[in-house]
Amino acid sequence: YAFAGVFSALTFLSTQVLESYMSLQVVDKSLSANLASRILQTSIQLGALLGASLAGFLLGAGGISAVFLAVMGTFAAGALGLRAIRFAGAGNAQERVLAGAASAAVLQSPLLPYSALAALVVLTIQLGAFNFLLPILSQSERGWSATQFGLIDALAGAGAFCAALLAKSGPLRRFSLPVILAIGLADVLLGTLLNAVLAAGAAFVLGFCFNQARIRQREILYSAMRNPSEAAEWSARAALAGLMTKSGTPLALGLVFSGASASEGCWMLGAAMGLALLGLNRLQAFLSSAPLFSGRVG
Repeated sequence: YAFAGVFSALTFLSTQVLESYMSLQVVDKSLSANLASRILQTSIQLGALLGASLAGFLLGAGGISAVFLAVMGTFAAGALGLRAIRFAGAGNAQERVLAGAASAAVLQSPLLPYSALAALVVLTIQLGAFNFLLPILSQSERGWSATQFGLIDALAGAGAFCAALLAKSGPLRRFSLPVILAIGLADVLLGTLLNAVLAAGAAFVLGFCFNQARIRQREILYSAMRNPSEAAEWSARAALAGLMTKSGTPLALGLVFSGASASEGCWMLGAAMGLALLGLNRLQAFLSSAPLFSGRVG
């Protein structure tokens, strides 16, 4: 329990440091909000994919001790890497004023970043629900093999990774109605399809659209930050909201879906995600008159 507590604290601090660093790069105009969001999501996605694979290999080769040493080495490398990150003094005052003016030109309402934070919470619930329901669906209800389960999970990760690489501009950059509908429909299909290959295709679409939406919301959040203090504040809010939602989602889902099958849970999840994200989509369209939103949100 002590190790789990220390690990959780280090994970939270690492996440907040990454959020803060990328947001400060946007404030100093070293990176655009979109590029910073995609870089962060790419690093997270690569860590999730490679970490799971490496953990499985180490567990089979050296047992829990090897995994423990790898975790220690990872955090040590991250701590040493922080010495190369300079938060203060990067960029002059004029650049920060220009960055703030650019943000103000995009964000017409102070409530818009709060709507982006709410959308990130909703998307975190989607991610937690997927990880909660998929093993139950695969093993208990569909009887799929471990290989088939791995294929579905891997394609969901591959879809998310592709979104991080492709969501640069144009339609792939927008938090649009097709993206929202695809997320809801993919959830429903995962609870309906009996063929594992088709379910893997639905998982790929879900991962792609989910990560595209998350990148767009982080981009909105980064665009709201006009100085280092705001960057630190919003980064802390995003990290705290994400980790609290991630930790509480499995317990909440266990209570909500206690009397339902995993298939029914997927159907309910698709409906809930569609309605919640649609509401946030309309709210953001109302709060902003920027080209990425007005007339082109849906």
